[in-house]
Amino acid sequence: MPRKKLSELEAAELKYSILIEKRNYYNELARSYREERDSLNEKKKELISKLKSLREERRKLLEEMRNHREKRDEYRKRARELIRFKKDLKGEIDESLEDSLRKLVERIERLEYELQVIPRNLEEENRLIEKIREMRKKEEELQKLLEKQREIFGEIGRIDEEISKLFEMAKNESEKISEIYNEIQEISAKIAALSEEADGISQLADKAHKNYLKAREKADKFHRRAMEMRERIIEIKGIREREEEKEILAKMREEMEEKIEEELEKKEDEMIKELMKKKRIEL
Repeated sequence: MPRKKLSELEAAELKYSILIEKRNYYNELARSYREERDSLNEKKKELISKLKSLREERRKLLEEMRNHREKRDEYRKRARELIRFKKDLKGEIDESLEDSLRKLVERIERLEYELQVIPRNLEEENRLIEKIREMRKKEEELQKLLEKQREIFGEIGRIDEEISKLFEMAKNESEKISEIYNEIQEISAKIAALSEEADGISQLADKAHKNYLKAREKADKFHRRAMEMRERIIEIKGIREREEEKEILAKMREEMEEKIEEELEKKEDEMIKELMKKKRIEL
């Protein structure tokens, strides 16, 4: 069966309907891309917020690690200063002093014994007594030096304890630095992973935005064409309405003329009948 040819109005209305469908399709597509873009941007904001928190946490840890490093370096510096001071103190120590004092005391005791048991003349005895007196003075000097040296040994012992303490404190700071460094490494790894994820999401959001703009552009294009077709439909309908009005007026005119003609014919018949009646009367 041959396909019925569409009128201009029907063709315009069909085209208008198709254009509206396409416009609606691209509007819906644009809405979908917009929602995808907004969702991705929201995820990106969340990631940026996490990154900001992690970077702040890392900054604080770096500051904390710097403080521990300064303490460690200060402890080591003080320990090295004490080591140099201890070395200088050790330079004042005469390790043979105690042995020298012992030998001097033994010699004095021997001379004093000799003085008591060996007969001497007065001059020799006086010389020996003077010698013992000088040696006693030397003994006192050595004793004082030995006391001072013992004090130095005590000071060195205290310095050694302080050095050990400082190195232990420096070691504790180093351990804290190591722990914080490991935390910083873990946070840096998280930052790198989140940054990469954020970059990927940003690229997807940019792509979704571009697709949204393309869909929006097509929707606007089909909307403009649909509005143009709508104006054409209105124009076609206006023309048809005017033509229909003309047809109605022509038909009314024709009907009126027919009615007038019928009325005239009717009156003419009546007049003829009337005249015929008069003629019969005259006859």
